[in-house]
Amino acid sequence: TPLLGGSTIVTITSAPAPSNTLAGGQTLRTSIEEHPGGKGLLSEAQPDQADAVCCGHENTMYHVLARLPAIHTFSFLAFFLYFGHVWLLMQRPDIAVWIIGSFVTYGVFRFYMMWFGAWNALFLLRKNDVRDPEHWQKQVRPLGSMAFDSVWHAVIVPNYKEPVDKLRQTLDTIASQSIANRIVVCMGMEGRDPNAVAVAELLQKEYAGRLGGFCYSLHPAGVDGETPGKSSNENWAARCVAQYMIEGLRIPLDCITITTCDADTFFHPNHFSYLTHQYICDGEDRYHKFYLAVTNFLPNTGQVPAICATRFTVLSVGRMAEMGNPLLSPFPLAIYSLSLRLAKKAAFWDPSVIPEDWHMYFRCMYADGGQVSATKLMITVGTEAVVGRNYADTIKETYDQSVRWQWGAIDVGYLLVQTFARWDTPLLKRLQMLYAAYDHHLLAVVICVVLVAAPF
Repeated sequence: TPLLGGSTIVTITSAPAPSNTLAGGQTLRTSIEEHPGGKGLLSEAQPDQADAVCCGHENTMYHVLARLPAIHTFSFLAFFLYFGHVWLLMQRPDIAVWIIGSFVTYGVFRFYMMWFGAWNALFLLRKNDVRDPEHWQKQVRPLGSMAFDSVWHAVIVPNYKEPVDKLRQTLDTIASQSIANRIVVCMGMEGRDPNAVAVAELLQKEYAGRLGGFCYSLHPAGVDGETPGKSSNENWAARCVAQYMIEGLRIPLDCITITTCDADTFFHPNHFSYLTHQYICDGEDRYHKFYLAVTNFLPNTGQVPAICATRFTVLSVGRMAEMGNPLLSPFPLAIYSLSLRLAKKAAFWDPSVIPEDWHMYFRCMYADGGQVSATKLMITVGTEAVVGRNYADTIKETYDQSVRWQWGAIDVGYLLVQTFARWDTPLLKRLQMLYAAYDHHLLAVVICVVLVAAPF
């Protein structure tokens, strides 16, 4: 199955023999299997108390401002579809033409920027796709850098009632990494799933010997203030694996990256060696970085209706264009990595929200005083398009996914609160994030509708 850039998800490289001895001659994998929680279950977590803003009333503010996207959209459309047609075109057509011309110019500029970024990204993806498994290990790094083998990767795979075969697909691409012996997988299971423990223990038996470590967390249900979903699952799983790796295994905090992915993720075989190389080369900036590969939705687009395949293909090309544009610092999308130090500083993922990727980036940005930026990993990482029970159900599931993604628009309210409350973050950074979220979630939508309706 092809991924963007020419790589495939059927290319499997043999994982290296584990060589991860800890103090006392015990390996990380053995240590995890002998954890008192039993069978790799992690039940102890680090605290996640985030700093309060707005005198502790921030949740009330977020709740109120969650209505802002709907108010903005309806107000904007009402203005242009009624006031613009009834008064503006009749009384001041020059202003009307100027407004429409501005929208068209903005759209054309965005299109050509995307076109350039997409071609540039495709060139870089094809170049990195053919690297041999030892390429990144052999690269010259700055004098005095940490050793390549000193970096550990914690990979969280949050899931809820996912088919075992789908989880195996994801774990196969992790176990086939060129540095699989430096990767600890934590399956983020949900306590609401009656089969969670059985599935996690089955996968542990199959994959513990192919990785540096394998464990799982069981996210408790019904916790006050939490919203069921990926973000709350990640919060619990990250806190559990951080507690175990730092306090239990005594691995230095600064030597651990944490990666979150979907249950249907396909990693390139060199993904984590590339990540390790960039993490080391970034020096002290690594603790203020998000590491983003080029996410695409192409692994199974041939199995979904044409209207859905078109959507996911356009999304994939758009994401490739964002990553290939040297003028942009894109926000994370579904699958990303960061230092465990930064995640801990931000009190991990926010358990009270549905959207998690952009929100985690903003959360880290404010926790880190505006120093956060992205390092682009020009290598593909695939995730599947949603598939329903039949043709109609697949279209419905795709629509439902779009609705869930649009919940990210509530981040505009979150950013408004943080912009006025967090004066420890530079004003320019606050305004840049606010504009980026507004442009993506609100402005682009209404511009498209206004341009379509303009001739009428």
